[in-house]
Amino acid sequence: MSHAGDLAWLNDYVGVPFLENGRTRDGWDCWGLVVAVYRDRLGLELPDYQWRPPFGPLEKLAAFAVAIDGVDQGELAVELEAPEAWAIGLVRADRRPYHVGLSIGAGVLHAQRYGGTVYEPLRRFETAYQGVKWFRWRR
Repeated sequence: MSHAGDLAWLNDYVGVPFLENGRTRDGWDCWGLVVAVYRDRLGLELPDYQWRPPFGPLEKLAAFAVAIDGVDQGELAVELEAPEAWAIGLVRADRRPYHVGLSIGAGVLHAQRYGGTVYEPLRRFETAYQGVKWFRWRR
C-alpha cells in the first residue's frame, strides 16, 4: 500500500492520454484512472463502468449514475465534508455524473478529455469543477 505523502509515484500516471473507456497506461478515462490507481496503489478493485457500442455517452452516464446512486446512498462509499487522501471527487452536470478525480496530497489526479492525466492543486480542481462532492470508498 502506498502512502499519499510520497508523491513520486504520480509520475507513473501524469501524461497518460485520455481514452474513452481506456483502462491501461495506453490511455484511460477519468473513472479508468481512479480504478487503476486504487488497484495499483491500494490493492483495491473498484467496480468498472464502461459503455459499449451501440450505446453512447448518454447510456454510459446513465450506467454510471446508477452506480453513483449507490455511492450517494452510502452503499459503496461515504460522503465527506472535505477531501482526504484517496477520496474520490464526483462532479455532476445537470445532476448526472460528469467527471471524477482523486485527492492525493494537496492536489487532485484526474484524466481530462483534452490534456490527458494531470495532477493539479485542489483549489484549481474545485474551481474548475464547481460543486464537487468527495467520497471515501468503503474498503
